[in-house]
Amino acid sequence: MISTFGIVLGYVRYTDDKLIVNAYTEAAGALAFVARRGARRGGRQRAALWQPLTLVELTYDERLRGGLVTLREASIVRPWVDIPYHPHKAAIALFLGEFLGHVLRNEPANAALLSYLQQSLSWLDVARTGFANFHVALLLGLSRHLGFEPNIDGWHEGSFFDLRDAAFCTYRPAHPDYIEGDEAALVPRLLRLGFGQLRRVRLSGAVRSRMLEVIVWFYRLHVPELPEMKSLTVLRDTFRRQ
Repeated sequence: MISTFGIVLGYVRYTDDKLIVNAYTEAAGALAFVARRGARRGGRQRAALWQPLTLVELTYDERLRGGLVTLREASIVRPWVDIPYHPHKAAIALFLGEFLGHVLRNEPANAALLSYLQQSLSWLDVARTGFANFHVALLLGLSRHLGFEPNIDGWHEGSFFDLRDAAFCTYRPAHPDYIEGDEAALVPRLLRLGFGQLRRVRLSGAVRSRMLEVIVWFYRLHVPELPEMKSLTVLRDTFRRQ
């Protein structure tokens, strides 16, 4: 029996009363297990356990059954105060849960990565303003823990960002996977700022949407079989109404 802290990334329906839940945990990294939906008594509380990006304490039997561990107990470590109820934060959480579910699906335990996600989400939960670019900055920062962080040492005005090499270069790359101009200049700027300083970067909805496209493009070059994100449309529509 293993007890561990983790972050819920999402779930799919398994049977009428059961779900397959995906989480990223301190003890095992990526973890998938069967959990009950909780239809009647205590159902609302149990359903809250499996919402994207919920911080949970899990106890499970590490012996696999059909590729899944057996969940014994689960509880919320720290209920989010604002993320599930603020429309923009909830849209960010929905997108990040789906994105991280794919990116971290084979990731081993990494204490620094888990701490980065926990601290970042804790900042988002209490932020009152200045979080519109949060998901863009978080995914850029996450690349540091996954082994393909952009090397921004070579950046200068007019340089190109090679998405394949994750580095800046003076000459236009001989392939189509690069950005330039103002788009390229945003990469080092966002990487250098802490979340509390994001309000300094004012992006229009169109520019923010484009930068998110670039980051998804960047991840697809470094993470095999990254699919289309269904929640991306919801995220764009939510911020378009801001």
